[in-house]
Amino acid sequence: MSTKFITLTRFDIGIFVISLMLILAIGITVIFAIPQDVLRVAYLRLDERGFYQLFIADPFDLNNKRQLTSLPRGVFDFDTSPDGRHIVYTARDAQTFHADLYLLDVDTGRVTMLTNCKGEDSDCFAPVYSPTGAYIAYERVPLNNDIGTGIGNPRIWLIDVRSVDMQTFPLINETQILGTGAVWSGDGAVIAFYDNASGGIITYRLADGQMQFVPSSFGVVGALSPNGDRIIYSEMTFDGATSTSRAYLQIADLANGVSQILTDPSEQVDDQFSAWRPNSQQVAIGRRYMDERYTRGAQIYLIDTRTAQTTPLLIDPRYSSGFFVWDPSGEKLVMQRFQQVGDDGLPYSQGTTEVWVYELTTQRLIKVDENSRNPRWLP
Repeated sequence: MSTKFITLTRFDIGIFVISLMLILAIGITVIFAIPQDVLRVAYLRLDERGFYQLFIADPFDLNNKRQLTSLPRGVFDFDTSPDGRHIVYTARDAQTFHADLYLLDVDTGRVTMLTNCKGEDSDCFAPVYSPTGAYIAYERVPLNNDIGTGIGNPRIWLIDVRSVDMQTFPLINETQILGTGAVWSGDGAVIAFYDNASGGIITYRLADGQMQFVPSSFGVVGALSPNGDRIIYSEMTFDGATSTSRAYLQIADLANGVSQILTDPSEQVDDQFSAWRPNSQQVAIGRRYMDERYTRGAQIYLIDTRTAQTTPLLIDPRYSSGFFVWDPSGEKLVMQRFQQVGDDGLPYSQGTTEVWVYELTTQRLIKVDENSRNPRWLP
């Protein structure tokens, strides 16, 4: 009986090697890859020492939760990059208490110092990523310890994330223009901030440096539309009959330089917080009625900016809801909530700030964590 041998050509060997490499690649991907369709939430949570640290969680799988930082004095504030790879946060030096910005790589844990405000006798905080991921806006305050004139006024600065050295510079070179509370339009083309010196909101278009001024005494910027052509903001009114103040909403058409009232200032409502829904004419607002519909805390409504029609979205009189942020699809809200009323209808004194997610299509409400605040989406 003769023995037969299988003869392999170079072509056969090549096919075998390629197939083996593909099998190995698929295996590595399955074992090590992070699912790309998981929409996580980043937030600040109190640690056992009473300092806020960065956490991330999958709101639809709360077993998937982890702590990202363990800093001596905690994290002051933060924002997430649009691609979900990085978190920029503010931390204070343990000895000097100067505030600087740091960039955290979510996957590797690597931390990069973005600013040297300690060395420049300043405090830097309130970072906000542009939706394109190209820039980080932040507030810089000179401390003036070297000349002894006291703390200076805040201005808005940018960090160019695309540059190799992460170059940082003032948004506007005019030193008389101050700035707090920066917000971006959905396309990243326009940035807005509040200028205490002029008593109003300033919008700035990055492409050509065009600035517009919107008078406002409320002191808060509000929300830019997805393409930056409009801005919705709160204005204050005082009711002499009840000796109370409340806020109503206005909307400015930046293209035409015209502002108009969106919610009736004579109505007994308090509208102080707004978030523009992505690719939509709708805005989520935090509303508190002050008449027979009274609630101790703000409830969430949707308002159509074209018709001013208001629709209840999340109503629970036990809770006050605020600091809500849309996910990129405009179908989910992450928010900070605080329980003010117990199940018995009496004031509740044991509440803590909590992070929740609300899914519009299913009306599902998920508690992500307690002793936590200031959530952001982490794609």
